[in-house]
Amino acid sequence: MATDLSFNMYFSGQSFMGVYDLGTAQSMIDHSKQTLQKVKGYAGNSAGAIAACMVLTSPGTLMSYLEDILRLSDKINNLPDGALNQNCDIINDVKLILQSHLRHDAHLTCAGRLYVPIAELAVMEEDTSPFAVSRPTEDKAGIYLVGGNRCRLAGTVVVSNFDSKEDLIEVLLAAIYQPFNQSWTIPNYKGKLWMDVSPFCVNPDGLQNIPFSHRGRLITIAPNKHANQVRPLDCFSPGSMNESTGTRPSLTNPLQMSKYGNTFYPPKRETLLNTFRLAAEDGKQFLKKWNMFERALDSYEAQNPYH
Repeated sequence: MATDLSFNMYFSGQSFMGVYDLGTAQSMIDHSKQTLQKVKGYAGNSAGAIAACMVLTSPGTLMSYLEDILRLSDKINNLPDGALNQNCDIINDVKLILQSHLRHDAHLTCAGRLYVPIAELAVMEEDTSPFAVSRPTEDKAGIYLVGGNRCRLAGTVVVSNFDSKEDLIEVLLAAIYQPFNQSWTIPNYKGKLWMDVSPFCVNPDGLQNIPFSHRGRLITIAPNKHANQVRPLDCFSPGSMNESTGTRPSLTNPLQMSKYGNTFYPPKRETLLNTFRLAAEDGKQFLKKWNMFERALDSYEAQNPYH
């Protein structure tokens, strides 16, 4: 591959199976430092946005971040009903992890280089007029209950500049938030309601069109080819009506339903570790194919915390 090329990198994310992103990224950190130096822009939707941020700002702590994600999956798996348990606040758990791993100036490193797509939700005004007419046939698809408010999609944006580390973290939390559990902390970015953009993506592979400011070849880590091997039955549900709130998620593709299942009931630690290792091997094969491989010791083998 030509040595004067520049690149952009996109991580698709897949909830807890986003450890595939981490494995692929670690293989590039270990075996393609020269290529990473040529990556101008990083992007990702959902958990992929966090993976992109970690590679850009804190590549040396990726293994430690992985261990924190594994601990979180253990914690959720020990709860009745998993992440749907009313005592579970997965958003706050991830916030604490990010606060511990991101440097105080991470937002400066990310400025103009990290691109995070998120979806804005608009609160629907209730018609309290005495002359209001009920509409029993109203389409409830795409209506979300967030903090007691009924909301609809107001649009999607791609955030690439951040005022502070806290601002950056709120955007990353917005990228993974979906209003399935009212106990989850609602991300607060610019005083508005936001959520994961994935359900609104029109591309079948779950990727967003990112307006990278730097031209370059795109390295895409997606879709997670191992995700649907874990919960294939999740692929058959089109979304369900919440009768108590009159809300229902939009119709969802199989990849998205697999992602939901992996969020509510994360795969076991062993499965996640195997996925990470498979991704690291996939990453090495990719680098060798495109003549970008640099021979070095694998970090996950050298640290040997999982064998």
